[in-house]
Amino acid sequence: MNDDSGATPRPYAAWDPETSVDELRLLATHFDRDVRRGVASNANAPTDVLARLASDPEEDVRWCAAGNTHAGAGVLGMLAGDTSYLVRYALAGNPGAPPDLLAKLWKRRRWLLRSRLAANPATPPVLLDRSSRVYRCSLIDSNARGRVAANPAALPKTLRRLGRSRSKSLRAIVAGNRSTPPETLARLARDRVPAVRRITATHPATLAAALAALANDSDEFVREAATGSPRSIESEPPAAEQPAGLAG
Repeated sequence: MNDDSGATPRPYAAWDPETSVDELRLLATHFDRDVRRGVASNANAPTDVLARLASDPEEDVRWCAAGNTHAGAGVLGMLAGDTSYLVRYALAGNPGAPPDLLAKLWKRRRWLLRSRLAANPATPPVLLDRSSRVYRCSLIDSNARGRVAANPAALPKTLRRLGRSRSKSLRAIVAGNRSTPPETLARLARDRVPAVRRITATHPATLAAALAALANDSDEFVREAATGSPRSIESEPPAAEQPAGLAG
């Protein structure tokens, strides 16, 4: 009996990022769609394999390829025109997608798609700003604004405006965004909601003056956050050295 196991592709290897390119090429033609899904998600999958899987008859295989952060612009461009909304939705959340491709998806005027784009740090900041300006009373729009408020790629002016929102949840999210500028944090440090002030106290960009005020806040949890911040320790002046000859 001939033992050809060495030439037989291993289905479980489809998900292994260290699987060789040659084996991934074999697995990309596997009859089991779950195996093809693994290849489509694999960071080591070559462009020609992903291009083949981008045309796979199974929607969930194409969905995996659309979410692969290592897929090239050509492959993702193919998937941007996919007939499946779920495939386009996966692409909208791919941080490895080219900004111009994400901008094309944004122009489709699908609000669920725009909400997905709002969380993607690769989405052009100008589009994030536009998404944050939609004030219709709907769960989707509120979700999109929250995602923009948390997006590190959001412009300072976008975060400044969202930091003035009537929504305490939005203000809290802005307070936790590491891209929020110091002047916006200074305002949030005076917010009427203790939870917003507490989050601001833990932000590494909060100015020393604002942090000092938070250390004397009326809320004990805000004070605890402010005094426990590394910034509060760093801002303390060094202890004066004792003059030589007075020791002991």
